[in-house]
Amino acid sequence: MLQPLKPRLPTIWSVVNHCGIVSTRYFNYCSVATRSFFSAPRLWSIDQSTFNKIYFAKMSNGAVVLDGRQLSKDLREKLKSWPDRCKVTPHLVIIEVGGRDDSAVYIRMKTKACADVGFKGTIVNLKSDCTQAELLKCIKKYNQDPGIHGILVQMPLPDGINAQLVMDSIADSKDVDGFSTSSVGRLTLSHKENILSSLHSACEHSDADLSKALMAPCTAIGVIEILDFYARTRLSLRGVVELVQGKKVVVIGRSSIVGFPTFIMLSKLNASCTLLNSHSTEDSIKEELSDADVVVVAIGKAEYIKGSWLKEGSVVIDVGINMVGESVTGKRLLKGDVEYAAAIERVGAITPVPGGVGPMTVTVLLQNTLQCAIRLSNESTNE
Repeated sequence: MLQPLKPRLPTIWSVVNHCGIVSTRYFNYCSVATRSFFSAPRLWSIDQSTFNKIYFAKMSNGAVVLDGRQLSKDLREKLKSWPDRCKVTPHLVIIEVGGRDDSAVYIRMKTKACADVGFKGTIVNLKSDCTQAELLKCIKKYNQDPGIHGILVQMPLPDGINAQLVMDSIADSKDVDGFSTSSVGRLTLSHKENILSSLHSACEHSDADLSKALMAPCTAIGVIEILDFYARTRLSLRGVVELVQGKKVVVIGRSSIVGFPTFIMLSKLNASCTLLNSHSTEDSIKEELSDADVVVVAIGKAEYIKGSWLKEGSVVIDVGINMVGESVTGKRLLKGDVEYAAAIERVGAITPVPGGVGPMTVTVLLQNTLQCAIRLSNESTNE
């Protein structure tokens, strides 16, 4: 069991840079590792106290802030060993239709992440008046290119283009987003072993394990990664299965890219899982949350889930990203779906917004790309 941290007052820069938290309570109580700790290449060789500081910020009431940024950084360090595992350089193609500013931000994040771990990242820009047939032709080209290992079509697409048809046109072997009907179907029919083989870097798995792994939506896998890491390192459990097995887990939000696949995976990991959505009544949500051991929220409503609704000591994963109000600098603030300031007084652990699930999404995309590259290179070798 990790030992509690002694709260100290960090500099505002260290808090914002490390966790991206703007909460006053976080400024007062959290403990943040220094930059020298961030660069530690072998986290298993450092002492317990240092490890605790890097990954967990201990709050005044004993709750733990789960730092997705540092976990993401560690996983990317492991991904850099891909040359020892893969015969080719993983190559991800990102297809953008039109020139939306918000999409451009996400695309830059993904290509930068590819460069950081030594992958190839290619952006294909199609005009906003691109037809569905032209887009499908472009995807077919990269499906047939043996030098391409992952294909991602940036959403949203312009009106008049069938997004599901587009996602289904991506070859199963290159569907790094896991959005296609085939990928969702395999997830639905999967077993516990398939979920566990999809976690962590492909560098850590044998070919036999990778053969069981799934192409599942990146954010959903990121949620499971955080829970698994918390279980193993903070609670001294064997992993996410031991954390959720037989426990009451509530997922709020049923989107095909986060809520629903997260619900499926947690159910496959033997959790007693309940799925709620935006049409569930407030009373029913409060009732379900009152005795939920683990809560995953992806409903898209800023601070909708009140801290008082949550069970004391529960683990809360807040996937929500909502732009609200304006800060003292005139910029709009990011808020999660959970009332963070109140929740931190009751729960055992919680992901912050920003700095929680968000950073894990791009990292899992890299993991999926490497997994595809290993499989495709092995297939070409065996032909």
